Amino acid sequence: MTRYLDFNDTYLSKEALHPSDNIPPPLIAVGYAMSLGGEELLRASYVSYQVVGALSDAVSIRDRGWDHVTYISVSSAAGIANLMGLTEERFENALSLGINNNISMRQTRAGELSMWKGFTAANACRNSVFAALLAQKGFTGPSHIFTGGEMGFFKQVSGEFDLDLSVDRVPRTMIKNYPVEYHAMSAAEAADELRKEIRGDIESVSVDTFRVAHTIIIKDPEKLRPRTKETADHSMPYIIAYTLLHGAPRPGCLRRPVPQGPGNT
Repeated sequence: MTRYLDFNDTYLSKEALHPSDNIPPPLIAVGYAMSLGGEELLRASYVSYQVVGALSDAVSIRDRGWDHVTYISVSSAAGIANLMGLTEERFENALSLGINNNISMRQTRAGELSMWKGFTAANACRNSVFAALLAQKGFTGPSHIFTGGEMGFFKQVSGEFDLDLSVDRVPRTMIKNYPVEYHAMSAAEAADELRKEIRGDIESVSVDTFRVAHTIIIKDPEKLRPRTKETADHSMPYIIAYTLLHGAPRPGCLRRPVPQGPGNT
């Protein structure tokens, strides 16, 4: 529910992602179920933010065909394990169980986007809750899940990387100004400023942008004529056109599919 509007915070690094995906499903729900307080919740949230930020800084898995939600599987499991106060061995098993069956494909964010785009992180967190509950009872997960396994995370998903957990990632996390994909933020702001100066009809719009924005929110043909809310808020052409016509995007404004027909370009 909290993910639907795409108004999350964002962490930009080698892999762009949304650290706040870690908070609602696992930490608030599990913390509430355990009758814990705000201090425990904040500490566990910090653990999740540190883990997901470190993974984001270490290596991008997007170009390998995997979605950043794969990292949410690890970080949410870490936050929940911290919340539960698991021993080191059970903490390790919670991460192993949380990631082994939760490698998310990037197809979630390619082409025409579906409702799953807003749900996939919640699903990863749900599975992390289940993983932590199993680990809490002594259930074990696959060994050497990251570095040592012949079919582990390094070999199958990411390649080798070093994880630096010493940097404070929370201050590097940014809040969105508009409910759109983060790489369209500056485009929406520029279009909103231009709208105040435009008089008459718009004949054409020319935009220069950067490679990651082109890859995520421009290059797919579906981004030029989005038919779902999920595609619309991940389409720079649509976001610019909407903003020039109606003003800055706001929560809920992109919820309806775009009508199709002659002249709708």
